[in-house]
Amino acid sequence: MLKKEYLLIILLVIIVIIFAGLQFNGYLFNNKDIKPPGNNENWQQFDNNTIIFNNSDPLNNSNDYSIFTDINNKIKDIEGIEKITYEIFITNKSINDIFEYYNSILIEEGHSYNEEYSGITPPDYYELNYFTFIKGLNTVVVFTKTYQNLTWLCYSTGNLLDYQYIIENNFYI
Repeated sequence: MLKKEYLLIILLVIIVIIFAGLQFNGYLFNNKDIKPPGNNENWQQFDNNTIIFNNSDPLNNSNDYSIFTDINNKIKDIEGIEKITYEIFITNKSINDIFEYYNSILIEEGHSYNEEYSGITPPDYYELNYFTFIKGLNTVVVFTKTYQNLTWLCYSTGNLLDYQYIIENNFYI
């Protein structure tokens, strides 16, 4: 009987160590920071909610950028979005530059680019480009839309299952 207790304790310790190692290396529960599209020092908070704006790229008030506000509102209405963490940025970088930047950073952190869950949303969602990076159960999805030489970007991070629910129930993939 004593052997079974020792075996059970050893097995429990091994399981706890495995789960702790997976969590410590970022494979289980989401603990990822939001990454702006460039150096953190070049960004300042534009709105206390979710909009961050690069100091070097001021919006010209003579142009109509209401599409960015419309996209922000559409994102907030996506079913399941409350389960993920996201911030919205506006930059003058191209979608390709943004993809290359995040691809290099996230691959270095151990994420892998997932082509199956990357693409373009339906027209109902302004045909946003989105790029998905996965590490264990943690997922980063970057949504982008270019308008008048500026790119709207939503950097989001959350659980793989939450994203699967969002994509299947909102984007009809």
